[in-house]
Amino acid sequence: VSSNAGFLEPVFQLLVSNFFPLRDADAEGDEEEDEVEAAQDDGADEEDAETLRARSDRIHFAIKSVLRIIPLGCSSLLPVLIAQFPRPGEPLNRQSAYIREALRVCDYVPVLRDRVLALI
Repeated sequence: VSSNAGFLEPVFQLLVSNFFPLRDADAEGDEEEDEVEAAQDDGADEEDAETLRARSDRIHFAIKSVLRIIPLGCSSLLPVLIAQFPRPGEPLNRQSAYIREALRVCDYVPVLRDRVLALI
């Protein structure tokens, strides 16, 4: 990104696309998979939560790093956030995960705060 700002938008697209969970709990799936997941112990859920937090931290660290190199990159980030925003028919866990991550972006890119809140 630092050598060519033309790659800024694709980099943001990739990072923002990872705001969504890897699997959808609300998505239609195999009933057997649901039974197997229900049979797993709570320790696996805690591990998943830790993994998701670490993944989220890495994504936001990358966005912050890019914005540190190219401060005006926030003008490229907003259109990506808008384009990737989940549609009303998408599962609630996808919508809530995206909103949580978009609000986290507002913490370190205060310039976008009003626009992101209007989007939500």
